[in-house]
Amino acid sequence: MLVQSKIGGSIAGPESSATQSKALQYMLPVVFTVLFYKMPSGLVLYWLVNTVLSIWQQHYINKGAEKAEREKAENAKKA
Repeated sequence: MLVQSKIGGSIAGPESSATQSKALQYMLPVVFTVLFYKMPSGLVLYWLVNTVLSIWQQHYINKGAEKAEREKAENAKKA
């Protein structure tokens, strides 16, 4: 979840404070760890796979956005 929050950016809107976002970023993984400690293994496995796939998806989206920005900058230089 820490990796997911670093890649995905802020989970709160622009009106919230940076301190609140930092607190959520570091507290939520602890809360979910405690919450899932006694849960059935299938549910924990689902949560883990979902988190890993979400990280991959966000990385893929960010990579595509960076590529589009580079192409846009190159086209602006040519024009």
